[in-house]
Amino acid sequence: MRPFSGATRLLVLATTLLALSVPLGAWTRPSDPSHKLTVLIRGFHSNQGGVVVLLFRGAEGFPLHQAAAYQTRRVLISNRECPVVFDNLPQGRYAVVAYHDVNGNNQWDRQGVEGTTCSQLAVQPSGPPTYMEASFPLSAPRQGLQLTMWY
Repeated sequence: MRPFSGATRLLVLATTLLALSVPLGAWTRPSDPSHKLTVLIRGFHSNQGGVVVLLFRGAEGFPLHQAAAYQTRRVLISNRECPVVFDNLPQGRYAVVAYHDVNGNNQWDRQGVEGTTCSQLAVQPSGPPTYMEASFPLSAPRQGLQLTMWY
């Protein structure tokens, strides 16, 4: 077997040193940074029961099909308000729907005393809003949203 020539050794050495000098992160595709959405809901008529908060990433199932929600939270109410946090979200468009579940049956009882709210204040007396009416861009790593409960 013939040994490498001087020029070939130099080329192999230079290539190896160049490969080792590039940071490891430069060889991998950057991942989507996780985002955090904090929703503060105010205006509850009472602290009774809890609130169900649905986060949607698309129109499918919007606004009240819990199984279609990207994430769901059930939170207790304190001082007639409640903060709700959604972590590890990819950047994109979202819509939030929440309802005051006074009796704890995990359903919005439209005929009862259970209020509701929606992002972009898209609650309408004529019927539910569309996803596009209620959606908003999540682009900052930490973003806040304030909603008011309607009864």
